This record gives sequence, structure tokens and C-alpha cells, in this order.
Amino acid sequence: MFCKNCGKELLSNEKYCSDCGKSVISEQASCKNDKTAKRNKSKGKITGIVPGLLLIMFIAIIIGFVNLTSTQTNSNPTNVNENTSSNNNSKGALITLDEFNKIETGMSYEDVVNIIGANGTLSSESSIGNYTTQIYTWYGSVFGANANVTFQNGKVVGKAQAGLH
Repeated sequence: MFCKNCGKELLSNEKYCSDCGKSVISEQASCKNDKTAKRNKSKGKITGIVPGLLLIMFIAIIIGFVNLTSTQTNSNPTNVNENTSSNNNSKGALITLDEFNKIETGMSYEDVVNIIGANGTLSSESSIGNYTTQIYTWYGSVFGANANVTFQNGKVVGKAQAGLH
């Protein structure tokens, strides 16, 4: 620490500047108060940030769990022959990478269900003119893994997958 009056370097235990004689006790106290205030201020920021981050993570986990639960319970698509669904559900609603790779352009929805062994979830449907497009989703065995198959007028025109094994 330095004397605010003359600039001479002071020892930590000095009460008066040895050069100019000015009292340095008030300088030491204000310096200590500044350090304490800075520490307390930074602690307040940390204690405010940590609970905020924990709350955000908790909300994200709840939303993910709700989405996963709702997609697994809503696995029966619309416009599907009941005989097909009852004959193929014994295998379960999960799709593997091998099953995904067997899906080819031009196949019908029933052909795809026969490969996978379960109905998909109708994710999207639109009709424009003479074209009806439907996207069905099947889910993989790990969180987030899925396959989307796009049908146009009842035939496969595209497919995509993420995370299948």
C-alpha cells in the first residue's frame, strides 16, 4: 500500500507515513472495506446465478420428460387399417437402423409397418391439389432417436433418421 499524501510505499503495520507523517489508518480501513464489499458483491452474483441455472435445467428436464411420455403414448396414427396394427404390434413401437435401411421409395405405409412391426405417429399431414403428404415418426431405443418417413399419395418419397442403432 502507498501513502495517499506523498506516494511512499508503506508497511502493512504502519499507522503513520514515515516520510510525511500523515495517518494511514483510515486508508487501510477503507481498503479493507472495499475488498469486503467486492467479495460480498461477487458472492451475491454467484448465489443468484446458480439457482437460476438449476431452475432452467429442471424445467428443461420436465419438458423433455413430458414430450417423451406424450410421444410414446400417442403411437397410433390416423387412417390406418386396424388389422395391420393388431398383427404387428407384438414387436413393439421401436425402430432399428437395420429396419430403417430396408425402407425404400415407393413402398406403402403398410409395407413400412410390416418392416418395423409397429405403427408410426402421424407427425404432419397436408393436401395441396391432388397431392396428400404425410410424415410418420417411429422412435428408437435411445432418448431422441427417431425416424421420419414421408409419404405422398400413400407412397414413400423420403426418409430421415437420427440416433438409430
